[in-house]
Amino acid sequence: TTAGAYDTTYNGPLSNHNEVVVSKLNTTLTTLQASTFVGGDGEDVGMNIAYANSSVYIVGSTSSTNFPDTIGSTLAGSDDAFITRLDSSLATIGASRYLGGSGSDIANAVAVTSTNAFVTGTTFSSNFPVSGFDTTYNGSADVFVAALGSTFALTASTYLGDTGYDNATSIALSGSSVLVAGGTGSSSFPMPNATAYDRTYHGGGTDG
Repeated sequence: TTAGAYDTTYNGPLSNHNEVVVSKLNTTLTTLQASTFVGGDGEDVGMNIAYANSSVYIVGSTSSTNFPDTIGSTLAGSDDAFITRLDSSLATIGASRYLGGSGSDIANAVAVTSTNAFVTGTTFSSNFPVSGFDTTYNGSADVFVAALGSTFALTASTYLGDTGYDNATSIALSGSSVLVAGGTGSSSFPMPNATAYDRTYHGGGTDG
């Protein structure tokens, strides 16, 4: 870690414990400009990072009951997804929250506009907070897609999947659309457009 960073102290037990680290290097990768821990006393794993609005956005999963939170959210399950925004110097947290239900949840990717953050990942929670396209938990694991405002208040969210194991690993924005990619073990994954490239589930494990 570096002087002036948000958290220079490792927070959990040294054995069998991960903590999120965020580090900033120069473009030639020769100088460490800033580095910080982010986490609590449980298992914290960072999965993806984005830079926008002069801020660093990180997402992942946490089992820490004292993970940094700025909106009054709490750990709802064994581990929840999280999203955290730091300033560009990695010195302060602008917003941070848990995101999940009573099962296990992990955020795998984040994309950011000037006002919103969009997060996707995998949930095992039948009570994940959803309000959009699909509000019914469908199977062994569903994709979730969540939209959050500038303070990380949840503005919209949905399940995406069916009765198999569904997992999202990437997200991107295109105009007024949110693009999500991953894998599905659901032969009846929702395919609303009749002209989609491939509407046939091929089996043998997981399809993209």
